[in-house]
Amino acid sequence: MSEKLNVTIGDKVIISSRFGGEKIGTVEKITSKGFIKVNNILFTDWGRERGGDTWSCSYIKQATPELIQQVEQTNFRKYVLNKLHSLQDIEYGQAVEINKILEGEY
Repeated sequence: MSEKLNVTIGDKVIISSRFGGEKIGTVEKITSKGFIKVNNILFTDWGRERGGDTWSCSYIKQATPELIQQVEQTNFRKYVLNKLHSLQDIEYGQAVEINKILEGEY
């Protein structure tokens, strides 16, 4: 992080983690020492998770409408791909339609 975050309670932030990707959170509290609480996790005013280790530390950054939209779209794509991956049985017609979409025929 290159500069301190300028957030207040209720502001949206983007939470980034090594294994969890990115998600949207809301600032719940700012402590008297300046720590920022989001999703029951404390972050420094620079955006780094307080007490997180090198390998699994989370970070926050201020959310803009563009970043929020990008995160929502990315997470939706992951959701759809996961849903497709977990399909156990589909009808032939459904498979044909899905294949058309994947081949770009729509």
